[in-house]
Amino acid sequence: MPGPLFVLILEDRREDFEIAAHALRRAGFDARCQRVETEEEFRTQLLAAPDVILSDYVLPGFDALGALKMLQESGLDIPFIVLTGAVSEGTVVECMKRGASDYLLKDRLTRLGPAVTRALQESALRRKQRESAAELKKCNDRFQQLVETTKVIPWELDLETWRFTYVGPQAEALLGHPIEDWYSEGFWSANAHAEDRDALFRLRSSPGASAQDHDFTCRLLTSSGAAMWLHCVVKATLMTCRNPSAWSPSIPNFWQNDTRGNSMPTLTSLSAMPWKAPCAWPS
Repeated sequence: MPGPLFVLILEDRREDFEIAAHALRRAGFDARCQRVETEEEFRTQLLAAPDVILSDYVLPGFDALGALKMLQESGLDIPFIVLTGAVSEGTVVECMKRGASDYLLKDRLTRLGPAVTRALQESALRRKQRESAAELKKCNDRFQQLVETTKVIPWELDLETWRFTYVGPQAEALLGHPIEDWYSEGFWSANAHAEDRDALFRLRSSPGASAQDHDFTCRLLTSSGAAMWLHCVVKATLMTCRNPSAWSPSIPNFWQNDTRGNSMPTLTSLSAMPWKAPCAWPS
């Protein structure tokens, strides 16, 4: 049996209010029904957060559409069911478009119980979805903060255009290039070390490259022109057939002397460049 239910009924006729309240109790609800008939009374009772709202379509000086608008402006997610004596199909459509959960004729209140049950279930589902979305956002924000407050550069690269689609904020601090520059066309070509550029493009175009994991070292130029080594460990991930990609935290780890004895900054990564590939993987 349904638990206790606080029902706000917007109705100017007490007889119709009693009929609706009786229909709810007959359907098995332990309903505490409160009648209001003015805009001010409705506004006040909204503060009590009723479980469900039943509303006559037209009242003196107020109507169901006005009540719906007020409910939506309050930010509350409360099932709202319109009750009326006679109505056109256009009115029904308009009420549903405005956010009503259901629309019932007053001479067919045998449907009120099932309509309230369904509206409450839909409201509960929306609430769970909001809670899940909020928890997911909280987890994502926490992960984003962890990634972006460490010396890790997450980045994503479109293999077809050879352009970055995402670069973590650490990139600017570590290599000096403004973040917006990373997204510009030709950034990779312009800032890959001349001695590594051809090898990187050969890797890009090699058969099956986009479907394989990779481990390679390359150099990018900092904004001052210095070469910074990146040890890239690429994890290829197929996201969708149209949009496969992988992405890559790069962790600056130590300074390494090159074979010529010059001190050069080195980035070592847990995983590296993202890749996007066509649906038909090269054999």
